[in-house]
Amino acid sequence: MGNNEMWVPPFGTYFEHRTGMLWAEWVSSNGANGVEPPAFVKSMMDDINAFQSATPGSAESAAIGARMAATMTENLLYIGTVLATSPIYRRNELKNFSSFQTASYDYYRTYPYRATQWFLDE
Repeated sequence: MGNNEMWVPPFGTYFEHRTGMLWAEWVSSNGANGVEPPAFVKSMMDDINAFQSATPGSAESAAIGARMAATMTENLLYIGTVLATSPIYRRNELKNFSSFQTASYDYYRTYPYRATQWFLDE
């Protein structure tokens, strides 16, 4: 309810794959730079503002939410067809290191594996 990042260009934060960078530039410059987004993007921006202003669980909120979901799926801003590998390289001298079972975005992907407890053995 309080986060609009997925609905406004560039459709994400710095930690995510983002599309619509030139649209975001157009929006943030009030049309002076970038590329004007298509009508469906502008309607999503209006809809997220209306959705966040509506009473949660109301008929208005449900109608706006359904329209937002339809707009997002009909225009395919995200196509999740690729599961890219995230290789982990390490030296054999690095101890107390377990094999990763998950890969998330770069900064936090080592957190569950307690990198602060790794050490080098000569």
